[in-house]
Amino acid sequence: MLLDNFFTLSEECLLFLYSVLLGVFLGVVFDIFRVIRAIVPHKSALVAVEDVIFMMIWGLSLVIFSVELSRGNVRFFCFLGSVLGFAIYFFTVGYALLTAIRAVSNAIRRFFSLVYRKILLKIAGCFVSVCQKAKTFFVNNCPKFKKI
Repeated sequence: MLLDNFFTLSEECLLFLYSVLLGVFLGVVFDIFRVIRAIVPHKSALVAVEDVIFMMIWGLSLVIFSVELSRGNVRFFCFLGSVLGFAIYFFTVGYALLTAIRAVSNAIRRFFSLVYRKILLKIAGCFVSVCQKAKTFFVNNCPKFKKI
């Protein structure tokens, strides 16, 4: 009987802690998708595609984790550890980070909206006014322009 596939309790605890760290890393990866969604809102079909891609990343990372650290054995506690790490990150740092990013994104949108409304529309209005005055000046003062 080979003992290569058996772990001591301390090794299993270490594997569990590593899987929690994997979950935190996956939370960071998920936040990348959420930041993109916060900055560039898009339809639910694209969100579903992003979620499928994320789940594929999660599955692949669990397989790689199992092959590299748990001697090729898929352990249920490794899956639970990654879920726990993801949940801890998601409901603490991830929530605060996304709230801050949404606030910054909304502030930037409001700033550019204000710039557009207050500055660009005024500049365009002034440009139209100057063009109308120039047209009136040339039409009234140059008889050749009346024909055009």
